[in-house]
Amino acid sequence: MSQYIYFYIKGTEMFYQISSYSASTQIYKCFADYAPYSAVVPLTAEANSKIRTNIKSWIDTTKDRIKECKDRINIVKAMEGGSISEKLEIIENEMSYVKEYEITLDGLEFAYSFSLILQDMIDEVKYSDGPIPVDEDEYIYFGIEPEDYPTFKNIEEEEAESYNDCF
Repeated sequence: MSQYIYFYIKGTEMFYQISSYSASTQIYKCFADYAPYSAVVPLTAEANSKIRTNIKSWIDTTKDRIKECKDRINIVKAMEGGSISEKLEIIENEMSYVKEYEITLDGLEFAYSFSLILQDMIDEVKYSDGPIPVDEDEYIYFGIEPEDYPTFKNIEEEEAESYNDCF
């Protein structure tokens, strides 16, 4: 059974689930270090920015790995001598790595875009002239396998427990 990370927006009277992602996705992997297990917390603009910075770094690293594999393929192709079957085996092996990295890259780019969308939502609340009674740092909530569907009551209880745990 796979774990899921859930994302919610806070309305005036309740929370609305906007998405969920399984542990096999890059979104889960990118956001999981910042999300509590069996609870939900606000996704602040600061935390979202840190997550996006990490994702960008992982994207760059993945692109570098793809380039390294392709460079090795070109070196093998240009090599004189050696058996063709050995060269083909090396090329096939490197191509399998390229495919894996490209799948990872697609997931990371999706996670980066998702983070940008969340930031746009946070910014909309922050810079809106309308009567939105929500603090921008308490608009998007997220967590891994929350025990209960978030309500204002259980969020307040979790915050009180967290506060008491500090002492």
